Amino acid sequence: MLPNLRRFLAIYRGYEHHFFISQILLGVAALFTLFIPMLSQYLVDQGLIAGDRTAVFRTVLWMVVFAVVSAVFTMANAWYAVGFSEHTAHVVRLYLYKKIQTFSFGNFDRFPTSNLLGMMISDVNAVKEAVLQVVTSLVQTPVMVLGAIVLVYRSTPSLVWILWITLVLMLIALGVFINQMSHLFEIQQGKWEPWPSFCSTPVSWPCPLPVFPTPWINSWRPYPPPNECLR
Repeated sequence: MLPNLRRFLAIYRGYEHHFFISQILLGVAALFTLFIPMLSQYLVDQGLIAGDRTAVFRTVLWMVVFAVVSAVFTMANAWYAVGFSEHTAHVVRLYLYKKIQTFSFGNFDRFPTSNLLGMMISDVNAVKEAVLQVVTSLVQTPVMVLGAIVLVYRSTPSLVWILWITLVLMLIALGVFINQMSHLFEIQQGKWEPWPSFCSTPVSWPCPLPVFPTPWINSWRPYPPPNECLR
């Protein structure tokens, strides 16, 4: 998995700044989102309980400003994330087209072009959506978790232990879930054997489509040896 991931990341050379800018924007948006519950505490303690209308209006105004700023940075992150995911889809689609162009006539007789293009569109869209989800949420989770810990420690230090226990339980549950999903994924992949072995040609991206080696397709093609020139 890691070698395939390293090969896949090679397509982003010269395009890394889009990723880093998007993550900076996402981190800033997460910080402004964290400021809103902090202002909510101030609104209750200093405004509603104290009966200070000025503090209420001022705090609500700041909450609206922070929400708008967070939304602006989130939209900017989404703009960069869409560009990053589209770049990924473009490069993967380009390599897939190049690979399909190397197929023999036997490949196309057994696996029509329409089927190959259909699988290619589906796989490219899946890769694009996965990249989009990663770029739009990678930094947000750690920033939100660390920010929540800081806010709880700042406001009610005696309750920090509850947050730590909750985080540990969530991590354990997440680890169990990922382990089970990985096992089920391997079982499902095993049902498609020997499809993974088709990706025999080294390329700079993980092969989402079956790339058929010559020995395997020879056992399936209907042409006799005299028609070898047709391949």
